[in-house]
Amino acid sequence: PYFNLVPQTWNWNQHPTSTGATLSGHLKTSNEGVIKFFSTYSHSQSGLQYPDLAASPGDLQDIALNNRNFYGQVTTVQNLKDWILHAGVSLGHDTDSINLKRLSVQENYLSAQGRVKLSRTWSEYFKLHTGMETAITDYTFDYREKENHFAFEGDFTEILPAVYLEAESKPLPRLALRTGLRHEYSSVIDQHATAWRASAAWLLNQDWQASVAAGSFYQTPEEDIVRYATGLRFEKANHFIANIQYEKDRRLLRAEMYQKDYRNLVTFNEAHFFDPTFYRNSGEGYARGLDLFYRDRKTFRNLDYWISYSYVDAKRIYRTYPAKVRPHFAPEHSLSLVAKKWVNSISTMFGATVSWASGRPYHDPNKEGFMTETTRGYNDISVNASHLLSLWGQQTILYASVSNLLGNENIFSYRFYEQPDTQGNFASMPVGPSAKRFVFVGVFLTIR
Repeated sequence: PYFNLVPQTWNWNQHPTSTGATLSGHLKTSNEGVIKFFSTYSHSQSGLQYPDLAASPGDLQDIALNNRNFYGQVTTVQNLKDWILHAGVSLGHDTDSINLKRLSVQENYLSAQGRVKLSRTWSEYFKLHTGMETAITDYTFDYREKENHFAFEGDFTEILPAVYLEAESKPLPRLALRTGLRHEYSSVIDQHATAWRASAAWLLNQDWQASVAAGSFYQTPEEDIVRYATGLRFEKANHFIANIQYEKDRRLLRAEMYQKDYRNLVTFNEAHFFDPTFYRNSGEGYARGLDLFYRDRKTFRNLDYWISYSYVDAKRIYRTYPAKVRPHFAPEHSLSLVAKKWVNSISTMFGATVSWASGRPYHDPNKEGFMTETTRGYNDISVNASHLLSLWGQQTILYASVSNLLGNENIFSYRFYEQPDTQGNFASMPVGPSAKRFVFVGVFLTIR
């Protein structure tokens, strides 16, 4: 019914459907502790007609998606005299089934994790945190092409244990320091890594605070890489961040600058992505930028608004990139304005968001060079309203929202057909949302 009211970009032969359930709770223990549990399950299906980029422009193919997801966790906090114990275990299972005209893909992701953390406050000037955690991942991937019966099965099991030690200290009344070390091991790539982290915060006066942070971070290459190649190393990032914050009289101003350097990023040959001998840790990159944030809850009565701006200078060579360029997911400039107004006489909260971002780079095979083209800028004005009322004696919220109110044609990138036409040009299609606008109306009841 919704798609009959709101025009869609694609023809859906299986409208998106989903079912889900969530169960959570907590239990207090005798030693002033608490045990909490949370679990959620969802099942979703959808199918649409999408351009077949391996064929001629205008040819469509049916794409069917089926997903099942479960996640559950149990956590506890216990007071052990001088120490505070935080512990938890979790289990997750995700299954994806993708069916296209020429191929089908089955992915299964099973993960389990356990964590234990001990904290002790020695004095108001020194705290210590230590702990360990283990993550176990079992992943299977089944890829099959229908015409030539080609099949590929990739699977791996990763055990990722880690230990860490972190100290908090206040050597001066207005200076707080935090330092830490973390060591981890990945069984799937058979690599050890030790990361360091440090931060300092200085309270300049009652209204101003400055802080700096630095650290190293390691990551096992993602599943869509490790399923083909395991003879790799950790990908590494070094972060350096500095910010200053002013807060007074319900107004907040924060500015942050950062530099992030990436090493050992995985590169491979797109034409031989099944061959593990083409995978290397030869990529690198950086991201540096500035974030500004201002929030004001005082100037206008019952109005809360905030403005945020981000500038990002980023380049990297990784995956199938042949050169070091700005990645497709990192626009140079982003700006947003959010406002919320409470109208007491009608018990309603009105909200609006204005978002703008500069264009994103993309690669056009019809042009010389790599990632030399840029989409036009992103523009969006969204509005919402929440009305508080009572139904059957229960607190109820009536909520309505409309995204992209003006119906702007926002394009995130372009995809190109694999075969050129008779003039040698590759046809393209824009990548954008499935509809210009998204309309939502909901009624939420709190039953007590």
